[in-house]
Amino acid sequence: MSDKTCIREAVSASSTDNNPEESIVQTLYPRPRYSDEQTPSYWSSTGQRDVNCPETLTYNLLSQLCVVHEVRIRPFQAFFQIGQPIYSAMNVRIRLGYESMSKTDCHSGNSKDYVWTYESPKFNMEQVDSMQVFKLPRPVVCIGGVLQVELLGRVQTQQMDQLYYICICHVSVVGWPLAAFSISRTGEPPKFCLEYRGRYKESDAGSDVANKSLVSEGETASGTWMTFAERIRQLRASRVLRRNRILNTFLGNITVASLLLAQEDPEDSSSDEEVDMEDAEADRDEEDDSVPL
Repeated sequence: MSDKTCIREAVSASSTDNNPEESIVQTLYPRPRYSDEQTPSYWSSTGQRDVNCPETLTYNLLSQLCVVHEVRIRPFQAFFQIGQPIYSAMNVRIRLGYESMSKTDCHSGNSKDYVWTYESPKFNMEQVDSMQVFKLPRPVVCIGGVLQVELLGRVQTQQMDQLYYICICHVSVVGWPLAAFSISRTGEPPKFCLEYRGRYKESDAGSDVANKSLVSEGETASGTWMTFAERIRQLRASRVLRRNRILNTFLGNITVASLLLAQEDPEDSSSDEEVDMEDAEADRDEEDDSVPL
């Protein structure tokens, strides 16, 4: 499996012709053939007479919270068949969301078992043996960590049965997993609680909040889990929120961040106004370079 993809595991396909040889798990490998150069690696749908019969491939992402930029898909070319046909789809559509509370089968890919919070426009897929990039109109925050690829329309029949198939060699997701955050869900319709799960340590300068810095997951420094709201207050006090371009971009989409920042003390507000022109220009440059989510 490629170490650059945001996909954690394959969940299920809407149909599979031969399992496990042609299962969705095969799409996690970046090469169309195994190391022996003879055994193919691909997923195949069942054959259909209707060219409009859709298929879906469902995956779990690396984190419950991911910023997704683009999805890359490579159709499969059957090098072992006469004419080496390419079993691509006509169109592709991307869905992002989370599991429904009523879902009972952990391996189900039925759309009724998920709540989709984002659906992309349809992209055209070419009938070529190459990795094709389907870039979303803008980066999207996936809450719940589930991504589904919908394959629409069929273009290639198999010679032996004259049925239409869709075969995919590889699927990868380009994005940014926010592993330091966790999501808990309650109620129906669901309410989400976002928590920051990182650690912090105190610097040698003292225990003041402004001197606390993040510790990576691999370190053993003492620390406790903090709620997301508490972490924002700490960032606000240390001015990290304004200096960290990536975090600032992400927090811009969260209502609670704006509410907490609006509750700042008058003393903090007045001190923040005393920023020299050089710092102000740096802040404007960071805002211009940030990626809209």
